[in-house]
Amino acid sequence: EGNIRALKDLLRRGCDVNFCDDFYWTAVMCASKAGQTEAVRLLLQNGAAWVGVVDKQ
Repeated sequence: EGNIRALKDLLRRGCDVNFCDDFYWTAVMCASKAGQTEAVRLLLQNGAAWVGVVDKQ
């Protein structure tokens, strides 16, 4: 289960919701793959990109 309280805290602090890891995955991609619908919804509501984000590898 995702930690929604921690996610909300990070968003409140202004984290970059479109930050990519070393494999070009964003938080919304990871949350989606893990089936964390509440986290996906929260990320999208806070500006996470969905369309146009691709895995460059």
